[in-house]
Amino acid sequence: MTQIPVDEIGYDKKYYPRVNGKEDWMTVYRYSETLIADEEKEFPPIAVVRAIRKPYKFLVLDGLHRLRAYYRAERKKIPTDVESWPQSKWFERSVELNV
Repeated sequence: MTQIPVDEIGYDKKYYPRVNGKEDWMTVYRYSETLIADEEKEFPPIAVVRAIRKPYKFLVLDGLHRLRAYYRAERKKIPTDVESWPQSKWFERSVELNV
């Protein structure tokens, strides 16, 4: 696990299987309120891969709600597991992680 700046992580609904890539705002709100209330609180790491030809360095495969909550709570970094998968396996791995 490593801490990565939240602004280096993006997502692409093409590789994110939940609800066409849209997050549930209530989940994001609840997570972020927890982070705001307790500055020491951290959630389990999100799963990312190094982005290829994207405007960000990492692509989220699992943890979009947590990523959005860290943004909303104005946290600069998020716990992250960086995985190594060929681009042809990104969606498959995302589905596996989100089951």
